[in-house]
Amino acid sequence: MKEIPKLPMTDLEEDILFLLTRQCGALSVIRMTDLLAKNSGMSIPLADIHRTLLQLERVNFIEVSLVKLKRHYRITKEGLEALQHDWNYHREHLHNHAEA
Repeated sequence: MKEIPKLPMTDLEEDILFLLTRQCGALSVIRMTDLLAKNSGMSIPLADIHRTLLQLERVNFIEVSLVKLKRHYRITKEGLEALQHDWNYHREHLHNHAEA
């Protein structure tokens, strides 16, 4: 089994993976940027999104396909597992904090 990278994930990593879980198909960077801005109510620099997508691709949490010469992104099985692991990490951390 592949080792899961650092925890917790950044907010942007979580947001991108979560966004991709809600989509039936792959998303372009422009569509993703629009949806992230709509969901968060704030504009996220395109450079930050590109940097995060490269990191997520590097650890195989997303896959990339070309559609009309544009990159489209989809979450992988590993990405779903990492997102679940991250959520469990947060839940355990909050539980431990509440008991302290």
